[in-house]
Amino acid sequence: MKKIFTLSIVIVFLLNGVKAQYQVLGPGTTVSKKSLYLGLHPYIQIFNGDNTEEHSIMGSNLMGGYGFKYGIEANLRVGILYDSYKNQPDTYNAKSYNAGVLIKKHAFSSGKRYDSGFDLALGGGVHSLHGRVGFDAVIDISLRNASKSFFIYTGFDFDMNEELKYIDKQRTEKYFEMCYWVPIGFEIKPNYKWGVIIEGDIPLTSTSHYTAGIGLRRYFINKEKGLGK
Repeated sequence: MKKIFTLSIVIVFLLNGVKAQYQVLGPGTTVSKKSLYLGLHPYIQIFNGDNTEEHSIMGSNLMGGYGFKYGIEANLRVGILYDSYKNQPDTYNAKSYNAGVLIKKHAFSSGKRYDSGFDLALGGGVHSLHGRVGFDAVIDISLRNASKSFFIYTGFDFDMNEELKYIDKQRTEKYFEMCYWVPIGFEIKPNYKWGVIIEGDIPLTSTSHYTAGIGLRRYFINKEKGLGK
């Protein structure tokens, strides 16, 4: 675990200078050991807080997950976004990139392997946001059917980010910002190789944002280890 966390920090610092503002939560399960998935997740965000002008962001993330151990999964995302912010300061770049790493731990599962039930996972990670490192924490709860072909999930997503307040077009001031969301989504898996995820994130603070996205995932399952938790 120490090696995984160290690798996460290194990746984020190597990609420093990019933005990351969208975390696809997904079901409260993890892929099995030595299994992985790759996915593409386009999204849109709407900002309308107390301290920001109303504007929107459109972007797309490439996302991947790998099972290091039973019940432990590492998620990596990289992507590109475009911000429609109209009154941009001179130092603001509307087009930018994002990156982040999240370690997800399956904590609890009800029922037996092929029963319907619910799963609980906890996660923590780091990301690069506006050229500064931020931290993530998630609680992930999902309901599944017996065949694990349909999941509906929710939970809690927390970000702590170092932000810049634009005093004017030349001057900025640093401060720390806390953001909270309740994600609601579902995944449909017609077979063990493919999954479609639709997710919306509901903000709990004025510094957060409304988000909606849809994604396609391709799973590469280690059949000797099964489908994981």
